[in-house]
Amino acid sequence: FLLELGEIIARSLLNLKMNLRTQTLLEESRNMTEELQKNEEQLQEHAREMISTQLKLENANVQLEGKMEEAKHANERLHLMLEHASEIISIYNSDGMLTYVSPSVINILGYTVQEMISGKDKERMGREDATRLAKTFDRLKETPGAIESLEYSFIMKSGERIRLRTSIRNMLHDTAIKGFLLNTTDITESIRVEKEQRLKTRMKALSENSLDLILRISASGVIYYANPIVEDYTEFAPSTIMNRNLSEIPFRQVFKDLLDEILSSMAVSPVKQNLQVTLPMEMGNFSTERILNVDAIPEFLESELETILVVGHDITESKRIEKEIKVQNLKVQESINYAERIQSSILPEISHIQKAFPRSFVFYKPRDVISGDFPWFFETEDSYYIAAVDCTGHGVPGALLSLVGLFLMNNLTSLQAGISAGVLCEMLHQEVRKALKQDRLNPGTRDGMDMAMCRFLKKKPVMEFAGAHRPLYLLSEGEITVYKGDRKAIGGLKHPKKPEVPFTNTEVPCRRGDKFFFFTDGLPDQMGGPEGLKYGSGRVRQVLLENPGFTIPQFNEFFKADFTEWMGEERQLDDLLLIGIEV
Repeated sequence: FLLELGEIIARSLLNLKMNLRTQTLLEESRNMTEELQKNEEQLQEHAREMISTQLKLENANVQLEGKMEEAKHANERLHLMLEHASEIISIYNSDGMLTYVSPSVINILGYTVQEMISGKDKERMGREDATRLAKTFDRLKETPGAIESLEYSFIMKSGERIRLRTSIRNMLHDTAIKGFLLNTTDITESIRVEKEQRLKTRMKALSENSLDLILRISASGVIYYANPIVEDYTEFAPSTIMNRNLSEIPFRQVFKDLLDEILSSMAVSPVKQNLQVTLPMEMGNFSTERILNVDAIPEFLESELETILVVGHDITESKRIEKEIKVQNLKVQESINYAERIQSSILPEISHIQKAFPRSFVFYKPRDVISGDFPWFFETEDSYYIAAVDCTGHGVPGALLSLVGLFLMNNLTSLQAGISAGVLCEMLHQEVRKALKQDRLNPGTRDGMDMAMCRFLKKKPVMEFAGAHRPLYLLSEGEITVYKGDRKAIGGLKHPKKPEVPFTNTEVPCRRGDKFFFFTDGLPDQMGGPEGLKYGSGRVRQVLLENPGFTIPQFNEFFKADFTEWMGEERQLDDLLLIGIEV
């Protein structure tokens, strides 16, 4: 019994201990559960905070990407603006070296940014202008923030020469720039516009003081302009007829008929017209007549006839002289002699040619008293131009054409600085056609001229040659080189089917001692010799090759003697001109 009781008591104690332990564990479990619940709540709170933070980060990233995209677009816009800007922005450091240039340089000058930084910036502006730029930098260094302006010529990548204006600011003190800031603009067009405006002003002044009658009339017959001389022919002051229609003004019938004819013909065919009209004039108690040569010139605006310029030149005196000349046919020879003196005075003096080319000669032998062949010489700042010119015919016709050629060549060379030999020939070709009215339908003349045109550059060992049916012979170190020129004359009629090609400009390097010879066809075409043949170009080459050691004076004497001997008893067929030059 006691054993059983003891076991019962023992089991009871054990159960009691187990219950106590279980309660303790349950209490710990409940506490742990509560703590876990708290921790879970904290974790959930942290998770919510992390989600919120992640959302904020995502929004921030989106905003950042938007800002970056906006900055990229702004940078692209800035680059496009700089690339297509009308000016070039550049920066030079304190040593005068280019460190930055805006992309617009490609569109304005044709060079890339790298080409400019590599040296094209100063190379293509010229040595003197580069020196001026360097001196400007030196002056500006002394005054921070100071600005100076500079204008200079620049050669684009295409080879075209333009004018640039540059504003230079000293920004060496600026931490962002640390150099000279340059803003450069192409002013070529503005200079051209200013020049045109000056020319228009001069033309107006010339018109106001001209002795020619000048009217500008609209296509509908309204007089926009009349110069003062109009009053002498119409008895109407310019102020009383301007901005009025022709139908409102009681002009004399002859003058009214003239203007009506011009308007009606221009309405049908707006091309330049030339008319002559005889106007009755009242001079006090006397009645007389004046003859006007009238040019009617259409003026267009966007291919539509806008106005007609009417220029009337008083040729009464010219007509009177023309009649007198017809009466004085018996004095033709005297006139020819006088013309010879005039031609001699106008043609370049041989001494002027020899001053430019000390080792040179001109073998000039007209067939008649006056000549259609002539030597031409013109000096410019950088070049000597010299040509052997052969006008159509000889005698009086050739001499008259020679004066046309001489004056046109002088004018073209004076007005076109640095014109090449080829371009000069081409422009002369067009001007001769205009002067002889060969650019019109049914021209009355086919006359023109052949020539060998040479341009010797003063500062370079090179010469330019262009030939109109005439060659150039170069004798250098005993060898002959022949430059044949173009198969094309100066002036004359256009070929109806064959398109014209501009004259070729040939550059020929010059070495000391080189001898150049060019001549008109009067030399090779002269008949004579033992068998009555032409002198020929081959004989000229033969003389040069057989006597390479001759000096220029020796060649001069040899050709004179050889030509005279060759001609013998034959008559001279044409004017002759041979020019020799040693450089």
